[in-house]
Amino acid sequence: MANSGYGSGNTVSVIDIATDKLSNTIKVGDNPVALALDSDNLVHVFCAGSYGDYTNPDDDTDGGIYVIVPSLGRTVDSMKISGHPSGVVLDGNGTGYFSSNSVVYSYQTNALGTAPDSVLAGWFYDMNFDYLNQQLFVLDAKDFQQNGELKIFDMSGVEQLSKTVGIIPGEVVFVYEEK
Repeated sequence: MANSGYGSGNTVSVIDIATDKLSNTIKVGDNPVALALDSDNLVHVFCAGSYGDYTNPDDDTDGGIYVIVPSLGRTVDSMKISGHPSGVVLDGNGTGYFSSNSVVYSYQTNALGTAPDSVLAGWFYDMNFDYLNQQLFVLDAKDFQQNGELKIFDMSGVEQLSKTVGIIPGEVVFVYEEK
């Protein structure tokens, strides 16, 4: 469980599901907002960074990604992301995506020391990855007053489809049916 504490927390709680009790607390970066399990069963903790007091950008902290090995109960790798990134998703094939400074970047989940690659230009409110069709879905909330937009991109960053959606689209969810 990510403990963001309204942007000031910096821990992940591990709950033992057999006893329903806290078994470990792991320190990560400021403002952990999302957790994702990669193809190697490592937990990627996405941290947005601290916004300080909102009036002084000099007291902000940068975001980052922290990798936890569940069996060790600690972080084993991390990557700093300048500014306050948003949105993170893993594709199940060793690539993760995040948005920062109006760019969507990709990174290799097993090589956080390697600089991320720019994939798409634009500020997106949220994103998700369709594993079956290998497509990145992004949501543009525009000005938060008019209808937003859903855009679908292939793995080369080429837009495949754009659809108008409701005001402030916040999440894309995929439901796969077994056949």
